Amino acid sequence: SYSTDGTIQGGSLVSLEPNRSGFVQLANSNNGQRLLGIAVTNNQAVVEVDPAYGNVEIATEGTANALVSNLNGSISIGDKIGVSAFNGVGMKAVSGSQTIGLAQTSFNSSTAGATSEQVTDKSGQSHTILVGYVRVGIALGTDNGLNSTTKLSALQRLGRSLTGHPISNAR
Repeated sequence: SYSTDGTIQGGSLVSLEPNRSGFVQLANSNNGQRLLGIAVTNNQAVVEVDPAYGNVEIATEGTANALVSNLNGSISIGDKIGVSAFNGVGMKAVSGSQTIGLAQTSFNSSTAGATSEQVTDKSGQSHTILVGYVRVGIALGTDNGLNSTTKLSALQRLGRSLTGHPISNAR
């Protein structure tokens, strides 16, 4: 359990606060180098703690549902998920960016639960993006631009070849 000054929605990507031990904040492209994990609800946490105001459970390994957008394009199974300019929202990783892990489900305009959001860029132009959730196998790292299968263990590559999607080492 970590502390926060506000409410953090389940699925949000979070980073450690730089000047306060045990505190997290919504992750974005400005604080992505301190990326910690994905906020989960108490019923998704392995160990449930007393849900007090300002406390948030963070998944730092395993799998979790992550809030994402199609800002950098549709997400396919096996794509790396990284931080975006939007607080707490991930996207298909940009080369050289901090990543939270590999997508285990896809996300596009036909994904159930995807919603349209109007956003305004720095130049004042309005854009429509899709926001929703993907299942992510958490593995913090940096996208070096290589094919995502190079980051999979031998067991994961075998599992992926048999099932068509990434599988954790535990499975």
